[in-house]
Amino acid sequence: MAKAERNDKVMIFDNRPLFLENPEWYTYDVYEGKYKLTDKATKEARKSYEKFYKRLEEPEETAEK
Repeated sequence: MAKAERNDKVMIFDNRPLFLENPEWYTYDVYEGKYKLTDKATKEARKSYEKFYKRLEEPEETAEK
């Protein structure tokens, strides 16, 4: 299980986001505390990234049922 932290909340994800599957697709910005995509990220990885951060920002609205 992948774990994502945001401030004082911890969210547990059942599946690791696709964009984290290939280290060439992302970096981690320690100053902003978030992942950043590289130019090598695929279209699918970019969609996964957007979904990942949308879910962190709006967990109640995007929760999978």
